[in-house]
Amino acid sequence: MEKIIKSELEPHIQKLIDDLVIKYGPIAIVLIGLFLIIVIITWDILKNKIRGEVKKGVDKHKAEIDNTYTKQIEHYRLYVAKQHKAYAKLNKYLLKTEGLAVFQALKTYPDFTEYTETEISKYLKERNASENELKQFISLMGDSKALQKEMQNYTELFNVRKARVFFHKTKNHYWINALYFSNKIEEQFKDITKILNEMIIIREIPSNDNKLTKEDMQTLRSLQKNLQSSIDKIVKQMKEELSAGLAK
Repeated sequence: MEKIIKSELEPHIQKLIDDLVIKYGPIAIVLIGLFLIIVIITWDILKNKIRGEVKKGVDKHKAEIDNTYTKQIEHYRLYVAKQHKAYAKLNKYLLKTEGLAVFQALKTYPDFTEYTETEISKYLKERNASENELKQFISLMGDSKALQKEMQNYTELFNVRKARVFFHKTKNHYWINALYFSNKIEEQFKDITKILNEMIIIREIPSNDNKLTKEDMQTLRSLQKNLQSSIDKIVKQMKEELSAGLAK
């Protein structure tokens, strides 16, 4: 019975399916086609967007690299410029301090006995003499030997003080700009400051009653020779480093 019913229904079912395919098949094909088109378009949009984002990220990273490189170049140029300035100023300070610290055995002084009171006052004021010191020197104008001696002593003391001031300026400049100096320059600079300090101390505190002895003078000449050699050496080293673009 079931077989009979099934055999009778099958043609009807098949016909119904065929009718549906004929009736709705084109629509289904169109819908499937539209779906595929939408999928393709969507994928193409996503693909282009992904490519755009990737390119944007790459361009941004490249720009950051370029910017970093540009900054590094600029920092290096600034460093080199400051280094040249620091080296040049150190050289200037060293030569100035050397000139002030060097002892001259045959140093000559003006004949203060021929100075007027106005000339003596002007000379001493240019060397930072106080009002009390001015009065003391003026009071010696009746004693030519005492005046000449005291004026020479004061001039020598002023020169030593000036050397000490420049000595400290030189050291301050070095340590403020230590970043720009090489290890070799540091070692040579320490040797120079040691020599300069010894020279200035001898001139500040002579061995015999505020007078330089023969031993003091011999020591100063020896130190002067070492100082000139050391300064020549550090100047040569600075020139070599700057010309090679090296430091540290």
